[in-house]
Amino acid sequence: MDRDPRTARQLLAGVSDVASRTTNQLITTPDANREILEQIKADRKRMRAENSNSPITDEQREAVAQYFKLMQGIFGKNNVNAVAGDTENLANIKRTWVNQISQFTIQQMQIGAEHIMKLKMDGELEWFDLGKTLGAIRDANRSHKAHKPFSDQPRLPRPESSKAAGKAALADLKRLLG
Repeated sequence: MDRDPRTARQLLAGVSDVASRTTNQLITTPDANREILEQIKADRKRMRAENSNSPITDEQREAVAQYFKLMQGIFGKNNVNAVAGDTENLANIKRTWVNQISQFTIQQMQIGAEHIMKLKMDGELEWFDLGKTLGAIRDANRSHKAHKPFSDQPRLPRPESSKAAGKAALADLKRLLG
C-alpha cells in the first residue's frame, strides 16, 4: 500500500495553520466567518482526498456496512456509535479500517459474530472494540491442524525379513506360554 510521503507533523502543521488563520479572522464580519467556514470545509475535503490512497470499491463499502451492522446487533447501535463520537469521525474510522474489514467475506463475518457473542456472554468482551472484534473474526475463521481431518499416511513397505522375524518371535512366545 503506497503511503503519502508527508509526515504526521506536516499534516498537523497544515491543520494548525488553518486553525490559526481562522482564529485570527473569526472576529470579523459574518460574511467573512462564512468564507472561513467554507475554507475550513474545503481544507478538510482536500486533506481527506490526499489521505485516501486508493478509491474504496463497492464490495469494500458493503463489507464495512455489514460489519458495523453485525456489531450494532451485538453491542447495540449506541455503543458502536459512541466509539466514534460523531458521524464525521465514524466515517473516518470506516475509511481507516476498510482494508482490514474488507478482507473478510460476509460468511466469515457471520461466523466471527457468533464467536464474538460467545466472548460477550463469557464476559471477555463487554464493549465494542474494533481491533478486538476484527481479531475475534480472524480467530473464529482460523483453521488449526487439530480441526483438519486426519489423512492416511502412506505405509512403509514391509520386507520379507521383518515378516519372518515376526513369525519367529510369535512362535517363541507360543512355546513359552505353552
